[in-house]
Parts: sequence; C-alpha cells; structure tokens
Amino acid sequence: MTATVQPGATVADLKNFVNGQYVTAASGRTSEVVDPSTGEAYALAPVSGAEDVDAALRSAAGDPHFLVSVLDFVLRDDATVKAFASASQLHPTNIAAAHQALSDPQWERDVP
Repeated sequence: MTATVQPGATVADLKNFVNGQYVTAASGRTSEVVDPSTGEAYALAPVSGAEDVDAALRSAAGDPHFLVSVLDFVLRDDATVKAFASASQLHPTNIAAAHQALSDPQWERDVP
C-alpha cells in the first residue's frame, strides 16, 4: 500500500527515547506510519536496529530499578537462572544476592 499525505497536513517525526532524550535511529532511516482507514501517513517512525537497542539497554542498565526488573524476570524460572548464570559466569546464588541487594530500599538511600 502506498501512503498519501494531504497538502498542508502535518506528519509527526517520531524519535526513540533513550537516556531521557529523544534521538533519531542510528541509521537515520524512518518508516511511514499509516492510518489504515484513510491510507494517509500521519507520522514517520525511526527504523531502529541493533545499535539503537544496544544504546537503550546500556543506558537503562545504569538504573537499579531496571536491573531489578531484569533479575525479577530471570529468577522466575530455574532454567532461565541456570542459563543466565552460565552466560554471565556467575553462581546462581550471586544472582539472587544481587536481586536482594538492589531491591533493598536502604541501598537506594546509601547511593550518593
């Protein structure tokens, strides 16, 4: 389907939100977002790739709340814990200890 834009219409230029900032995709590529009921493009969305995902994850990894969420996911399933432990060369008890430490409200108060 080919999108059309009516003369004078505004097309939003969407961005990725990484580390508190709106940024374009590393590739600079965009894709039209089309209203299927009219066939009209109403926005341009970034076409994100591995470099964009890597930047977002590296940025988020500095946030203890993000890390706790990742460890919540990992610790829900024994097979996932074992795979994560093996891939990160950690003992599973270290993963549980990190989760406990990052979940402790005292930890947040002690960080400058």
